[in-house]
Amino acid sequence: MQLRRTLLSAAITTALILGLSSCGSKDDATQQPPASDTPASTPTPTTTPTPVDPTAAAKAKVLADYQTFVATRTRGFLSNSPTFPYEDVMTGEALQAQKAGMTGAYDIGTKYSGTARFIKAHVVSLNLQAKPATAKVQACILDSLASTSKSGKKTGGTPQEVATDDQMVLVGGKWKTSINRTLDKTAAGCTK
Repeated sequence: MQLRRTLLSAAITTALILGLSSCGSKDDATQQPPASDTPASTPTPTTTPTPVDPTAAAKAKVLADYQTFVATRTRGFLSNSPTFPYEDVMTGEALQAQKAGMTGAYDIGTKYSGTARFIKAHVVSLNLQAKPATAKVQACILDSLASTSKSGKKTGGTPQEVATDDQMVLVGGKWKTSINRTLDKTAAGCTK
């Protein structure tokens, strides 16, 4: 009987020791991280974007590209080259007329000098639904360009405001001048 109690006592002690030693000795791969009261990531509040007026954005782009047209066209005159890349800012009738005029001037020995500077412009019509999209720009330019013939006769060069009434089309993401009309400074481009 005594032996039975000793064995029973030894068995209980062994069971307790094994039970206590197994606490906290679980394999790391099977242990769960302790629960946390804070979420893993804080949700960010969603904001409603302010709507952008496509017409206003398009008009701003038209005017920016128009200013580029004025500067590029002026550089083209001053290059005195019929092969200047006017197609970067012009297309259609305007491009053909500009290249023909510069070729004629080159052929007879006319040279250009001076400057032409953008003053202001307004988009007076815009059709974003047309294929391609179209716009009409009325502008005011300070023109000081002069032409000098082969014989040395100079024409122009006195600064004067000129109004323009130009048609533009959207080609490859750029607004290009397709029809260019130069008017007197009393026209809408300079008086508005």
